[in-house]
Amino acid sequence: MPRYGRNPWTWFDFDLTSDPTVHVPYQVRLVLTSGGAVDVPALWVRLSRSEGVSFGPDKDGTDTAVPLADIASGRIDVVPVPADLPELRERYPWAYRMWAAGEAIAVHQWIRGGEPAATIAERLRRPPEHILVKDARVEALLVAARQLAQPMTPPHYARLGPPQPTTHHRYDPPPWYARAHADDPTVHWPFEVHLDLRDGTVIDGMPDHYLALTEDGVDHRGTTFAHHVRLDDITSGRVDVRQAPADLTDLSRTYRMAYQPWREPDAKAVLRGGRQAPGMPLEQLVATLARPPEHLLAKSAQLEATAAAMVRVPRAEPAPYHNADQPGSEYSLVQVLDVCPPRVLADRHGIEPDFFTEWGLFSAVLTEEQIEAVRNDPDVDYIEKDIFIELH
Repeated sequence: MPRYGRNPWTWFDFDLTSDPTVHVPYQVRLVLTSGGAVDVPALWVRLSRSEGVSFGPDKDGTDTAVPLADIASGRIDVVPVPADLPELRERYPWAYRMWAAGEAIAVHQWIRGGEPAATIAERLRRPPEHILVKDARVEALLVAARQLAQPMTPPHYARLGPPQPTTHHRYDPPPWYARAHADDPTVHWPFEVHLDLRDGTVIDGMPDHYLALTEDGVDHRGTTFAHHVRLDDITSGRVDVRQAPADLTDLSRTYRMAYQPWREPDAKAVLRGGRQAPGMPLEQLVATLARPPEHLLAKSAQLEATAAAMVRVPRAEPAPYHNADQPGSEYSLVQVLDVCPPRVLADRHGIEPDFFTEWGLFSAVLTEEQIEAVRNDPDVDYIEKDIFIELH
């Protein structure tokens, strides 16, 4: 039953489970660590590593937020759109969307004033049949409450146009060493996306750390890119909420970035640090990256395993050889791509480097045969002759 104060329209027909003129796209189901549970419909859901699971509105028109630490498990189901939603929205952009309180005021009094439903439909940009259903529901509530509508002037609801779609940007995938993996033990992905799309595409088990579920669709950052999926393109789907590692809270107090997704330069620093002799500068990297030392070692091992498993594509042309015609020393500098440890590449071609740098470069005396082999190696960025520079 709606609550009435001085203005009986403050709380009107607000029932997300029974109103056939509103499509409620999500069902939030959470099992709480306290033993309680949440099972409610929602017009929108926001899932964030820092804020937990937020959703709304509830029966009082307010929003709810549940921290991830309070969730043992859970899922958000995507409710399929009504069959006629896409067609109706082409004609009436506000079809199946939530009603504002003022619209209920206007509809009820316009109908009582003798205006045709078709005229009101054009004004509010909602289907005529929804106008009639809403009026009947509001009238039933008023009768049940044994109150009459207070005389008032309906507000003017001239729409400026159909809802403007949000602009969504696609991002180029980052280099391979920053690519996320669902099985990365150093990262907690609190959410997992499962979507079946009308065109046959299946998104199954994509880990995520931020999602926004709105009346228009699903925005997710995924593991390598940001993406928007229209709600009417989804035939079924859900988002699973994954329980946090047992040591996440304790580790986060000491290491601010514990279990956070990796930034590209941080992953590169760990990859290159693990290749240094006599070993990874753990103390320095822990202080710089604010991550547990065991996570740095695990990440280094994972990155090396990923690099070793990558398929090498033959070069279309040899790697550049800079300053080849300039006078200089007998040494050449070889810049190795991050996908290969420099020592491995040197051993591959029988090269004995004079020294290695922490950014993947080594210096060595190369034969003509070795220069040709190195330039055709797909793991090489370039070769540069070590030249003399005279200062006058």
